[in-house]
Amino acid sequence: MCVERLSRVVVSLPKSAYEAVEMTVCSKNNQNCKDSNCTDCGVAKLDGCFKECDDEMEVSYRKWTKDSIIRNELIQTNIYACKWKHLQDMFTM
Repeated sequence: MCVERLSRVVVSLPKSAYEAVEMTVCSKNNQNCKDSNCTDCGVAKLDGCFKECDDEMEVSYRKWTKDSIIRNELIQTNIYACKWKHLQDMFTM
């Protein structure tokens, strides 16, 4: 999974999408936070984690995909693309 691979390269990054949500939302019980209406919440809180690495650094991870058969596909990308995949995963948990 992209989150797990990123957390190996970017040490200060939360280890799971759940932990990242915990880090970026003030309160899961506050409706404004859940609706992204809070001015204190946000993924900008994760930006500091990525200051220690080069966005162009290559990273790879495995992902299960399903078409006519199930495969464990190797994904090769860079930190920048993986970071946005991580953020996307956070909002689809």
